[in-house]
Amino acid sequence: MPNFKSIVNTGQKLILASEIKDLLLPLWRLIEWQGHTENLSDGAVLCRQGDAVIHLYPVLEKMPQAHLKLLREFGQFVLLRAGDRGASIWKNKLDVPTKEQVATVKQKLTDAELRKTCHTYKDVLDTYPDKGGSVDRLVYINIMNALLANNIAFSDSVGVDIMTWGPTAEYCNLKKYHCLIPLVSAYSPADVYNDYGHALAAMVVDNLGQVRDSSVAYALRGIVQRIAKMASPE
Repeated sequence: MPNFKSIVNTGQKLILASEIKDLLLPLWRLIEWQGHTENLSDGAVLCRQGDAVIHLYPVLEKMPQAHLKLLREFGQFVLLRAGDRGASIWKNKLDVPTKEQVATVKQKLTDAELRKTCHTYKDVLDTYPDKGGSVDRLVYINIMNALLANNIAFSDSVGVDIMTWGPTAEYCNLKKYHCLIPLVSAYSPADVYNDYGHALAAMVVDNLGQVRDSSVAYALRGIVQRIAKMASPE
């Protein structure tokens, strides 16, 4: 019988070192690792009947970074435990803005000094950094679009409290999602975008360091963590 213990232990050590270890470790401990002598090219396969079982096959020992395969299958287990709601959040890359992102929009729209040089919503958008802040810009665009949809010109927006005004209140109080599909697909490796197991493994190993926009990486970490929290047995 092949010895898979060292591979499983390596995966567990990475989870223990991750920033979401408190969420993941109770889920990891639910897994029953079943070793087999017959070969299967995948090396490790989550039980598709919904049981907390990951089947391990001899070819796994020959795979480079075999622990990543375990983490990815483990991620599929987490997503299944999160149910339909978790699956929908992942499929649609749903997230809420941060308090800081909303506060920045509010500050920019009420800044008298900024209005001396910015005369349109587009002018304000151009004050955001070009790199590393794609989600920050998205939050501004979503609020700007709500203002425009209700025929509020930039010159009149100074009197609008986005925290209490009907069309923006829910979003600005972090009670309404935005969709990050365009940004995650643009800035993330394809496997991370397409597969929660890959995303969880990438977060455990390098905190999603391969995502090329820092604000998108931060948001994607939040999505991975939210789904894990939904799946948690505690």
